Amino acid sequence: MHLQFDSDGSRETLTHPRTPSCTAILAPLDQRIGDVYATNRIRAWLLTVFAATSLALTCLGIYGTLSYAVSLRRREVSLRVALGAVSGRIVAQFLSRALRVVGAACVAGIVLAIAFAQVLSGMLYRVSPMDPLMFGVVIAAVLSVAAVAACARVACVADRSE
Repeated sequence: MHLQFDSDGSRETLTHPRTPSCTAILAPLDQRIGDVYATNRIRAWLLTVFAATSLALTCLGIYGTLSYAVSLRRREVSLRVALGAVSGRIVAQFLSRALRVVGAACVAGIVLAIAFAQVLSGMLYRVSPMDPLMFGVVIAAVLSVAAVAACARVACVADRSE
């Protein structure tokens, strides 16, 4: 039997003199297990990056859409402020409309996520495809961005009007 080392000394190869095609690579168990799960780790990392990017783009899209919707109604807000409407009430009206639309979109998103949960279940490790914590975090992030976008934009338009 011959024992060979790699150039960096990390792996050992054991060969038999009569059957050189039969080789065994000797490596620590941690390294072997790490090699087996490397593709799953990369896949999970990429899935996390894509999910975070998707959430960021969704929040940016919601902010842009609500900001545009408020800017279209700038004259109405200015007129209501000029007639004596309280800014808080105008903000509350825009906020309730925005949250209704975003809430309906969140419900549709949850329904689609539940429908496609079985597709992703093979790629998840130690996480259920129906993880209520993740659903809650995503919905809270989207609703908070919608609330901030609606309130900030309306308040900005109302302040310019005064």
